[in-house]
This record gives sequence, C-alpha cells and structure tokens, in this order.
Amino acid sequence: MEGKFKKSKPNLRGITPRAFEHVFRHIESTPNMNFLVRVSMLELYNEEVRDLLVKNHLKKLELRERKDIGIFVKDLSSYIIEDEVGMY
Repeated sequence: MEGKFKKSKPNLRGITPRAFEHVFRHIESTPNMNFLVRVSMLELYNEEVRDLLVKNHLKKLELRERKDIGIFVKDLSSYIIEDEVGMY
C-alpha cells in the first residue's frame, strides 16, 4: 500500500502516498479556506480490526454502532497532520 517512498521514482509509490498527495494538492489549490486533516489507518483481515498507527498494532479493535454517528471502530487512533512531510 505504501510502495517505494522515493521522489526519484514516483511511479513506484503506493495508494497511501498517492492519496495524501491528492488531498494536499487539493488543499493547496483551494484559497481562502482552512482545512483540518485527520488520519487513521486500520487493517481489516479475517474479521479482525487492527490500528496500524499505534505501537501495539496487534491489539484487536471492535466495530460499534451508534444512532448519532453510525458505524465506527472503538479506540481507533486519529492524528491531525499538517502536511505530507515524512511520506517520502
């Protein structure tokens, strides 16, 4: 999903860095607006959900549902990011 993070070979990048690039390109091209970008990353495999942005990414998480917000992953981490520095 991440591919190769080399600027010299952009065609080897995976879907994750391409998605970040797309989001931040849109933000940069939209003047006079403020954006708040939050990132979470999870793995769903064999009906188990794991948080990929924490140290103990082997801890299994639970899917929950609430009428006011819908379906969500309980205890899934979320981080505010300002740019895509470090992605390459």
